[in-house]
Amino acid sequence: MPRDAKDEWCSDTTNPINWSSRRRWTILLLLTITNLVAAMTTAFEPGLDDVMRDLHAHSKSLEALTISIYTLGYCIGPIIVAPISEVYGRLWPLRVAYVMFPVTSVICASSHGLVLFAIFRAIMGFAGIIFVLLGPAIVPDVMMKEKRGLAWSIMTTGAILGPTLGSPIMGGFIIERTSWRWTLWSCAIAFGVLSPTAFFILEETYGPVLQARTRTETELDNRPVIEEPLRVRVAAIFKGPRVRPARMLIHSPIVLLFAIYTTITQGYLLLLFATLGTMFQDVYHFSPQGAGLAYLSLTVGFIIGQFVIGPYSNSYSSKMERRSGVHKPEYRLPPLNAGALIVPAGLFWYGWGSHLHWMMLIFGSAIFAVGYMSAFLPSMTYLVDTYPQHAASAIGACTVVRSICGAFLPLAAGPLYRDLGYDWGNSLLAFVALAFVPFTVILTRYGDRIRLRYPPNL
Repeated sequence: MPRDAKDEWCSDTTNPINWSSRRRWTILLLLTITNLVAAMTTAFEPGLDDVMRDLHAHSKSLEALTISIYTLGYCIGPIIVAPISEVYGRLWPLRVAYVMFPVTSVICASSHGLVLFAIFRAIMGFAGIIFVLLGPAIVPDVMMKEKRGLAWSIMTTGAILGPTLGSPIMGGFIIERTSWRWTLWSCAIAFGVLSPTAFFILEETYGPVLQARTRTETELDNRPVIEEPLRVRVAAIFKGPRVRPARMLIHSPIVLLFAIYTTITQGYLLLLFATLGTMFQDVYHFSPQGAGLAYLSLTVGFIIGQFVIGPYSNSYSSKMERRSGVHKPEYRLPPLNAGALIVPAGLFWYGWGSHLHWMMLIFGSAIFAVGYMSAFLPSMTYLVDTYPQHAASAIGACTVVRSICGAFLPLAAGPLYRDLGYDWGNSLLAFVALAFVPFTVILTRYGDRIRLRYPPNL
């Protein structure tokens, strides 16, 4: 974009960054709530035995399929949705998701066969990843870089807190009093409010699409404005953007490194999800509903991490920008070093706390959750700052890697803790986490050199 045109766009009232704070935050909060509700569709997991009986299936492998099939949509969705959103904009994929998600929830809630349930559960995952992907991608569309840290923290609240509040707490409460089907009916009812609200409130926020709409007919060779954008878009969707997430992973070491690091860190979280309730039942003899409340420790840790890291990221980045006179995405990374130490500390505490009072597990899991947010938030905010125009593809590339591993990693929880126990099993994970401390130091100190030396061809 020519410099004059760029300066004009920066001051244009149609630029979402120049919208009123109320208008921008309304969009972000709506998507945060949507992600929270969508993430709670895992709430039927405490009633898996009832699910399998009602669906006339009895295999343990099929039982695992009812959970993991949802991540299939997470694996496929970013490859399709991210490029489309960077050609046609954010609005219409979100509208499709707001229709698709409640419809699939209703079908799953009323299904009486495993095949029908599994098919629409996978489609539900595809719709859910649209919210997970485009919510954070909208943050750089509507927020100045010095305010993105807090906005990104709030945006991730829904997707992070949903699993800790949904399955172990809300799911146990609903299933104990009604049926597993009502965990899905509840989400469908919530979307009955969210979807009309979204159609009324959401607007297009992607800058290149908005600029194309306002382009005059006398631009370039005086051809009508609709001719070139349409031709360019159709060509682009079948050439460049379609493979952009994969190209980022292959040609950008920075994207690949953060994809690997966030995948490993999320792996620890998934193993905690798989074992926290079980530990409280097996070791401390809690009831299933009481064990579900233990997940609130993760919720508290996530909230502390989000509302400490976000404001700190903004203030530190602004301070360094004033000092150096230039903004670097690497100014977002210092919390990584803290997270690299807090994560193994939480894992050690969580593992060996099983020999002591159950409150030790609560503290250990909360400490881990703070460390997780210290690793995850700076990583994603860094990618958003590095590729603001292609944030959906950058986040999507990392999401695909995390989702593929997330579909299989919980299966390792049983053998790991059966062979090593909760104490040494979590200690092994902590030692692996400690091995990545030099990795975070290198990224923090030399990330700009790596980024500038290997720019991806987007």
